Amino acid sequence: MVAGESKTTADYLEKLFGSLQEILLSKESDLKQVVLTSDAPRFHYCIGEKMFLEIQNGAELYVMDSKSPKEGKVYVFTPHHWNSGRIFLILEEHLQDLEPN
Repeated sequence: MVAGESKTTADYLEKLFGSLQEILLSKESDLKQVVLTSDAPRFHYCIGEKMFLEIQNGAELYVMDSKSPKEGKVYVFTPHHWNSGRIFLILEEHLQDLEPN
């Protein structure tokens, strides 16, 4: 746990990441996959860690439509590592849709 984080918050985030992972693996996923634009900054606010973290080029990102935008920023989920994930707040203008192949 991060300093200042309660066990309740950590449990909630763990359940949320688990359900998001299940959605990603299901065939009926309604999550919209996006990538950062080439001119986007690489550090964005992670709500779980409560700090700015780097997002690598080409990272797997999904816009969370279930959460409404906050001050022009959308909630974006990235699986990050197996069975864990991170949720970032990113300005919509820094995201572009990933075209299906």
